Amino acid sequence: MIVILLSNSVLPSLYGLQPTEWLTLLAIILGPLFAVIVTILFEAKRRSRDQRLQVFRILMTTRHLPGDANYSNSINLVPIEFHDNRQVINAYNAYIDAVRFKPAEGQEETNNRLLSSKQTKLIYEVAKDLGFKLRESDLEVQAYAAEGFIQRDNRIMDALSAMRNVADILWIQTRLLGGESWEDIQDPKSPNAEKKPPKDKKK
Repeated sequence: MIVILLSNSVLPSLYGLQPTEWLTLLAIILGPLFAVIVTILFEAKRRSRDQRLQVFRILMTTRHLPGDANYSNSINLVPIEFHDNRQVINAYNAYIDAVRFKPAEGQEETNNRLLSSKQTKLIYEVAKDLGFKLRESDLEVQAYAAEGFIQRDNRIMDALSAMRNVADILWIQTRLLGGESWEDIQDPKSPNAEKKPPKDKKK
């Protein structure tokens, strides 16, 4: 039936070409174009998955080394690479809130457990997005970090804290050499205390 409708004897020609010839011409033009579009879409999807997979791998390998720069970088990439996954974004926001929370004195251990739980939830949602069938409980307990790396990470954190302390000491030393007394430095209301220059008022 279709062959009859498309036969040259039934349908009129257009610009000297029969209907079957037009169909052939369209196939020649649109076929490669369609193939290029499909290739571009496939490549974009593959590249997006590769980038997400890279973030996941770094999270998995550094999750017990929060002082590692690669860990911080991968955390910051989560809302970019997984912006279209609501579960991942919710887990990310919950983790960031836990990181920023300052526990009361004596509650540090409880807060660390909560932070670890939020981290595990985030990594679990990322793994699920990528199609990995992992259990959240396994992620929390099945991890390996060499003792040397842990010691290195702790020393880096201690060094950063020490640098801040050294800066405070140098600041105090500078004020003492400038003629201020220790009492003046401790009491900012003292008339001899160092005065900060006034901020320029915006016009």
